[in-house]
Amino acid sequence: MDGRSRLGPEENTVPPFGTWPLDVARADSVLAGGEYGVRLSRRDGQVRLVGRRAGSGISLGRAPTWRELYRTLIRLRLTRGHRDPAWLALLTEALERIPGDSSGEEPPRDGFAQHGAPREAFPRGGSRQGGTRRPGSAWSRFAGMPAEDPIIRMHCATAEPRVPDDAAAPLGEPTPAHPAFPGGTVAVRLPTLLRTGSAPLLDEVVGNRFERGESASRYFLEHFVRPPLRAFRLALESPPGMLFTPRVETLAVELSPETQATGRFVVTPETAVREAREVTATEVRDGVRELVRTLQELSATFERTEFGERDRAGRGEFRAAMRQVISAELRDLETGSADVLSGNHPLRGFVHTVPAEQDELLRRVLRTVQERTRVRRWNRELGQPAVVIDLESCGLVPERTVPPGKSRSESFRNRSDVDAVLRPLPREERANRCRPGAVGPESHHSENVLPEESLPEASRTEDYPSDPRRSESSPDESGGAGGLRFRSRESHRAAESVWDPPTAELAELNTPVTDTVGSGLPRFVWDIRDAGGRVVFCVPGSERHYDHARVVLDRAGVPEADLIRVPLTGSGPATEWTVRRLRELGDTDVVAIFDTESAVEGIELSGVLTVAVSQRADLPRQRDGRENGAADPRAVPERGVPVISSFETSPWRRSAWSQPVLSNTHSLEELQIASLRENRSSWRWAVRLTRAETESMIESVLDDADRAADRTARGATAKFAADEPVADPAERTRRTVGALHHVLTRKQFLKGSRSNYLLADMHRDADLFVARGEPVEVMLLGFPIKQSLNRLKACGPLPDIAELGGLIRLRELQRAARGVHPPGLRFNILTDGRHFRPRPASVTAAYTRKLREYASLVGLDGCVSIREIDSLATERLGREVIARRPAMYERFRGSLESALHGLDITDQPLRTLDRVRDRADARVGPDAESVARSLYLFREMVMSMVYSVPVPTPTGTDRFGWARRVYADVYNFGDSRLSPQLRQARVAVLRRAWHNAIRYLSTMQVDEELGYEKLLDPRVRLTVSAVTKGRCGFTYLGGSGLLPWQGTGVLDSRGYVAVDFAVSLIDQGFVPAFSPLLGPSQPLMMVPPQYARLPSRGTPAPGALLDGSLRDRARLRRK
Repeated sequence: MDGRSRLGPEENTVPPFGTWPLDVARADSVLAGGEYGVRLSRRDGQVRLVGRRAGSGISLGRAPTWRELYRTLIRLRLTRGHRDPAWLALLTEALERIPGDSSGEEPPRDGFAQHGAPREAFPRGGSRQGGTRRPGSAWSRFAGMPAEDPIIRMHCATAEPRVPDDAAAPLGEPTPAHPAFPGGTVAVRLPTLLRTGSAPLLDEVVGNRFERGESASRYFLEHFVRPPLRAFRLALESPPGMLFTPRVETLAVELSPETQATGRFVVTPETAVREAREVTATEVRDGVRELVRTLQELSATFERTEFGERDRAGRGEFRAAMRQVISAELRDLETGSADVLSGNHPLRGFVHTVPAEQDELLRRVLRTVQERTRVRRWNRELGQPAVVIDLESCGLVPERTVPPGKSRSESFRNRSDVDAVLRPLPREERANRCRPGAVGPESHHSENVLPEESLPEASRTEDYPSDPRRSESSPDESGGAGGLRFRSRESHRAAESVWDPPTAELAELNTPVTDTVGSGLPRFVWDIRDAGGRVVFCVPGSERHYDHARVVLDRAGVPEADLIRVPLTGSGPATEWTVRRLRELGDTDVVAIFDTESAVEGIELSGVLTVAVSQRADLPRQRDGRENGAADPRAVPERGVPVISSFETSPWRRSAWSQPVLSNTHSLEELQIASLRENRSSWRWAVRLTRAETESMIESVLDDADRAADRTARGATAKFAADEPVADPAERTRRTVGALHHVLTRKQFLKGSRSNYLLADMHRDADLFVARGEPVEVMLLGFPIKQSLNRLKACGPLPDIAELGGLIRLRELQRAARGVHPPGLRFNILTDGRHFRPRPASVTAAYTRKLREYASLVGLDGCVSIREIDSLATERLGREVIARRPAMYERFRGSLESALHGLDITDQPLRTLDRVRDRADARVGPDAESVARSLYLFREMVMSMVYSVPVPTPTGTDRFGWARRVYADVYNFGDSRLSPQLRQARVAVLRRAWHNAIRYLSTMQVDEELGYEKLLDPRVRLTVSAVTKGRCGFTYLGGSGLLPWQGTGVLDSRGYVAVDFAVSLIDQGFVPAFSPLLGPSQPLMMVPPQYARLPSRGTPAPGALLDGSLRDRARLRRK
């Protein structure tokens, strides 16, 4: 990496790199010309960096190198502030001229030919004229995509050679410009990056990462593997849909002036581009092969520089992680894109989609369960909604084929049939069937992901498996007498941890092929349970069949399953027998049944949705392989029942395909966390608001809220004639209280039904204050602390625009109330940040301090008080009463722990939680009634607490990514593929949630006994949680299922202030918006990426700009 300057020190010198000795004068010239705001000085023989963010100075040592200077600048988050095109051109040229390794260790560029080199099946970026390739229309359309699509440009840019007629010339600046680097960036061709030598450029770039606590492998994957995969996918999915061929020779990477990776790949005009609707199967195959070749050479170069010759474990972990990234980026494709990629190519085994019809059908079942659960709450005589699933449809047990003349129940009459189910397959047969890439004779033979001959042995066929969901054994593969057919199905999860070694990932090779569960089944079962229903599995056969199914279900992520054994003497399908049996018992309302295609033909059950689970796991359509590329619509016969191929649902709503949307969920349980995308690049495309822009946006929200308040006050005044003079004080009070009740129960304020808080309740709470002409006292519990411990909910510990919007809602309520009762309201906000859980006082104090700052900002001074609930209790109940609290708490906590004695949350967690409720009915002795009441609430409390506890994170692991893996299936400990660290983290999370639930319920009981409810009387009580009779439900942000402190504030595409989970916002591509109001460490809000405007090239802006149209229409939602 060592290079010499080409200009004098006063002429924008191109600096040397890497281990070249640092010339102080030359470096000062570079720092001054780049407007870094720092300089070098010598003191006591040490070279020190002084100036901006460097404090009193940072020592670079006695004989520093350019590498040490650059890495110090990166750690200080300093980048070049002045853009000089000539300087960037010289920097690009210097990087391109870095000498490579002449030892012959560099992999040959034709290494891919051993695997079948792709033909140039369709034109590259343009046509040749006079020996020069001119950009064509396809390239022009593709080159416009990064400029127009806010998601694509986070991962992909374009650049053209500086010399128009020389394709090999150094590249110009990437387009569009990256907002995080106002001094510009450079595009370095991929062959240059992959050169090896004494100081390889790739090794230098990886070493220049800011995230020093992150491993080099993960950094490489996020900056050099995920971007080309994401760009390849996004180009296909974004209209008009483009397929480009990412060849090594035509790609480049974008680097900052400090040679730091930006996370974007650069595509040049030499790249082959074609509209997806016009490509043929051959063109798709060749394009994917080039993508694989690019990934192969990148990973091979990284392995040589990062891992030693004997570090097989490190290489294995890295390759397992690379497979994870490939799998994640090709999952849940839009149907049209999946169709394009459905042919035979190296990545076919990773291509995955959920057909829209299947997604809608399974969601319809969930909605039905939810609706019947809601009705059952008011009529307990109704049965619990249930779904019945035949295990044969899941691929858990062999499907039985019934010979002519025999009933379905007779197919297992022979002992040989039973033994065939239970016996393990021979090792050779098992390995052949389960071996990744070993598809059935009737299916397409998917190519290996990476060529075997061009990678070390761990990267060959067995390390890059085809997706087992594409596998189906031959119909004549018999496992025994009776016509048994074994069908291979994918396990519902990929490996749990990015760093699971291959031996853990491939542990299922030791499991018979029939012991796998249909894709998506554990998640579907969880969703049904979460909706208030139950899932009943039925398995025909003997007790041995039953025990076998129970073990496999538990091991595969469906623990505590309701399992019914269907006797072999029964007639008809097993699901039909199960439904009739459940109806006889009378405590179950069957909503739907899932069975094999052959079985559903004879099922006739009124009021029950019958669904067939197909043996085929094909994509929606398959390319026919003809040169014209036309899709061959699969002939679908007329069916009497709907058909699905798995139990998977899409992690996104269909509207999310066109633009980023909010999740509109109430809990992290509702999100498919494991399927949500990582999008670290969005943080480098952050919006940077000025103080003036922040104030302008807040004024927009305030103005809209004031207008709405005035409308509400006018309506209330007119309805109750509150502005007319009345001589009778009682009548005047009656009218005023009526108008106030009208205000409180408007749609922008009210949560729940108006019947919960009647006018009589308002008279009870407010008459005294109105009659005296005083502000009406209003009590609110909330604003404990931002729930940011695991980073999946909130991006930081301080209140953001969600809390700010909540306080503006209180201002709106106050203004409307003053329109009918001039003294208005006085809000008493009682925080409970340390009441139910022990938290550092510094954390809750910082949150409350910022909250008070917001209250002053929105004009609530003098009408709102924010204090801890225990402080108010001491004031009103007396110190003597509060002094009894610790002893009462320990007594009740002991009673509750005694009731839970012998239960271990880490031993079959869901079944353990069910057993807690069983103990409530049998509770006797001291505190029996209160303990029983707590036990009834315990399950829900634990399942809520589990998502708001800290997650123990291994050293050097990304906190956010680790939390995603922990919560992907947090109740599953039995999977043999789990890494020890992941299992320990889940155990720690559940144990903490268990103890927090005990503490919370014990505190609630003590509050009740000490009379904390009296603290709120006589006052108007606004409740933001479960609304009960006599209390007025209140919502801060209308239409949101979350409270402001439960998630991350967001300004959605309509300009509404809302709140959503951070993990969902990042998945959708929302970008953070930082403001001086909250500082640089936590975003004030997230905004849709299409409203993050790029500054003009060369403008010294520190980041992207927020579109003025969104800022000007910022407002609170009405309902």
